[in-house]
Amino acid sequence: MGIETINHIISKSNFKFNYLSNGKVKTKTREQTLSKLMKFSNEINAKKIIYKSKLIISVLSEINFLEIEFAVFFAQNIHFPINIFKSSSFIKRTILETQPDLIIVDNYRMYDKIKSFFYHDRIILLDSEDVYNKIIQNYFLLSHSDFSTAVIMSTSGSTGQPKYICHSYKSIFYSASIFSNSDIFKNTNRYLHILSSSFSGGRKVFYAAILNNLSISFKSKSKSVIDNIKLFSPDITALTPTILLEIIDYIKINGNDLSLKKVICGGAFLNKEDIDFLSLNNIKVFNVYGLTETASLVSYNSEEFFNENSVGKINDEIDFFIDQDNVLHVKGNMIFQGYWRNKSIQQFNNDYFCTNDICYIDNDGFLYIKGRKDRNVKNNKGEWVNLDILKNELGKSYNLNIQLFYTNNKIDLHIYSNEIPEDLNLKSFLEENGLLLNEIKIINKKVRPYNQIIK
Repeated sequence: MGIETINHIISKSNFKFNYLSNGKVKTKTREQTLSKLMKFSNEINAKKIIYKSKLIISVLSEINFLEIEFAVFFAQNIHFPINIFKSSSFIKRTILETQPDLIIVDNYRMYDKIKSFFYHDRIILLDSEDVYNKIIQNYFLLSHSDFSTAVIMSTSGSTGQPKYICHSYKSIFYSASIFSNSDIFKNTNRYLHILSSSFSGGRKVFYAAILNNLSISFKSKSKSVIDNIKLFSPDITALTPTILLEIIDYIKINGNDLSLKKVICGGAFLNKEDIDFLSLNNIKVFNVYGLTETASLVSYNSEEFFNENSVGKINDEIDFFIDQDNVLHVKGNMIFQGYWRNKSIQQFNNDYFCTNDICYIDNDGFLYIKGRKDRNVKNNKGEWVNLDILKNELGKSYNLNIQLFYTNNKIDLHIYSNEIPEDLNLKSFLEENGLLLNEIKIINKKVRPYNQIIK
């Protein structure tokens, strides 16, 4: 997909942006947004600026960041390999590890926080009214080339260690374009943007909503998820299971007085019990699957093909195979370029990316993720045991939310529950699987962790 194609799609899409400002909902029409962006990009093209920054960390609000990103699609002569890091979490660690040339901030509190541990002359504070002029005067943010690195995303995945994942606009927009053609957006008009664009899943759904001509609202950080839904009245949004459980808890207490009709659920699997509950309350959940490395697009459920126990069917545009260890490998235009400053991580084999996810596909073509290969441990019998699969068996047998952690050849077991079954004998269960129990922690949290996929 070329830049001209992207320009054409964005120019022709009948989108509008809604956001909260000074306690009031304000709206920017397509014409207002494009007029501002065209002026901005013309100024970029007219100026002969020397671009020095090689890494920029953006800690901007969603609407500022995405409007700036839009502007680059209308600038015709930008070909500088300038990398952007859109960061929303691990901010201090990310800054100290990457030592960026520049940090862009539009929040005074965050500005003061970063100044307390980083070079003052590398931080620019933007206010919402003058965001474009200040950027033009100082640095231009985004690389124009389809194939150059445009965004570096941080993820810890299942390892807990940060990885910095490089994506081009080609991979991001290819993912969004394919997803926008699914029938998930059918009969919807209003999308609430809750997931940060620093994550490929949030980015993919945002641009897919643009391509489907939806009215797009940006969540207010000062309000809860429920309050944002009541404020903007969306009929579709995208959430992680943890956030979606807040909606479930609200409906159980108050009944369903929300406008929401469809939810795209990514990042992990929402179990069938919660999906059925939401369905009874007229909210349909579409489980999707994809890693940050794949621009969050591998498989998805849709109106045409739907199975609440799976993460849907693999996209037709993706080449894939499942190896002898039942691990999924994928190849396609949505795959990332590599890990920034970490060439030691090798997960490619003949252009196929190894997801490390253990899976299978049923006779109807639906994909099921059973666990992570890197969660395999060798027990005291010399056999390999997968902790995710073991956790699923425990959770299913006792109807508990359980997490297993492997430390010093023993298992730490965390239980998220108010009540513990009387017949629960976790020590014997683990010993039968050749594992030793170290300790059990009972953790009672308002927001429950999600289960892995179980069929």
